[in-house]
Amino acid sequence: MMSVPSTASSSRGPGEAPSRGRHQSPNEEEMQTMDTSSNERNSLELASTIGFGGNVISGLHVHPDATHLIYPIGCNVIVENINTSQQKFLSGHTDQVTCLDVSKSGRFIASG
Repeated sequence: MMSVPSTASSSRGPGEAPSRGRHQSPNEEEMQTMDTSSNERNSLELASTIGFGGNVISGLHVHPDATHLIYPIGCNVIVENINTSQQKFLSGHTDQVTCLDVSKSGRFIASG
């Protein structure tokens, strides 16, 4: 059997487990290439979503008009037409949507 020397450097001592979940911070040059202007960040617009995770308990609702589904994905609430698959996005949350409800009339949607 042939042994191949490792090319990865290791700073751990004998018997020490490899560190996990530690990442090297990018240097200043890398930070500049990652930085985008505020205009570029604000110009991004959600076009459509695919899938439904089902992570929010009672998160999938059928609108009282029976032609729309309402469900959360990430920081958005999606209102999707069942017949045309057209989606509208309710945004404004800064964190994951964890609860969702629709009024009996369908006029109001509450999310948090």
